[in-house]
Amino acid sequence: MKNTLNKILYQFYRKIGKLLFDRSLDNLLKEANHILLINWHGKIGDTIISSFIFRELRNTTNIQISVITTKELEPIYQYYNSNNIYLIKQKHNLCDINNIANKINQVDIIIPLIGTLGFNDLFLISKLSPSYVFSTDKNLKLSNQQFLKEIDKKTVDEIYHKILEFIGISNINDNYIIPYLKKIDKQIDYDILFNPFGSRIDKSLSVDKSVSLLKSIIKNYSNLKIIVIYSQNTKFIAKEIVEKINNNNINLAKNIYSIKDSIALINRSNIIVSVDTSIVHISIGLYKKVIAIYYQVDNDFNVWLPKKSLTTKVIYSLEQKSDIEKNMNYFSNQEVIKQIRTLKDLKNDNKW
Repeated sequence: MKNTLNKILYQFYRKIGKLLFDRSLDNLLKEANHILLINWHGKIGDTIISSFIFRELRNTTNIQISVITTKELEPIYQYYNSNNIYLIKQKHNLCDINNIANKINQVDIIIPLIGTLGFNDLFLISKLSPSYVFSTDKNLKLSNQQFLKEIDKKTVDEIYHKILEFIGISNINDNYIIPYLKKIDKQIDYDILFNPFGSRIDKSLSVDKSVSLLKSIIKNYSNLKIIVIYSQNTKFIAKEIVEKINNNNINLAKNIYSIKDSIALINRSNIIVSVDTSIVHISIGLYKKVIAIYYQVDNDFNVWLPKKSLTTKVIYSLEQKSDIEKNMNYFSNQEVIKQIRTLKDLKNDNKW
């Protein structure tokens, strides 16, 4: 009910934003000296997927790169060598946005998060008056129609790749940059890293489904060492899952306090089984074997699907017909077992 109400309010304010701020921009991309990326909701997954933009711009242009983000993501954007990082609270207001806009002053290109733009996004864009906005929002005048045609049915990594092409960059290396690690650890301590937790409860597996899935895996592969990862908010649920299974080969991760700790643990694992969250994209960036569990509404295309790879398999939860309230539990455990069998002896395509 709360998600439904929030969505209604979002759409209401978005309509007001469109009336006040939406305007057509030039279709032709002019020379750019300053690009702004907006990640003010603290999306780690989007940070990872868009990471190669920083490397490619640094290697081939003199374009200045600024970011609006949260305090938690500041170290990652420092790692990516952003020219300017403007910090904002996740629950920000128009005054906060106005203050940041005054600090930025001028920008040529804005790259917002993928998806529809809300009132706050439109307000910021109007304040900065960029020449071009790489928006995937099909219902805005400011979204370039040619760009929208070229990114139709493309995943997020492909969209960012296309943005670089529009800027004029070719021979693009779109491998993700994973912060805090210089190379993949050859020491593998765990056969499977299991992450049942998404960004919300309805984007996560239930305790019962998690227990059922892990029991099925152990039944088929009794010798596999499995580690269950968590955030500080979900540690008690992860502990409950492990205790209910009561198997010496399935253990709770230790000392997971930050994304840095999660990355280190992923680095020491062979196969990653995770719901749709940043863990999937980090794992792909580390060239791990990945079984990603995604929610799907009818035949709608999901731009957040992981980068295509022989070592990445996607399983869909198909039960409900709503993009507001999800249920991640409607998939067969045997689908996961089948993919583990496929990936278990497959060599990773390590590029580092």
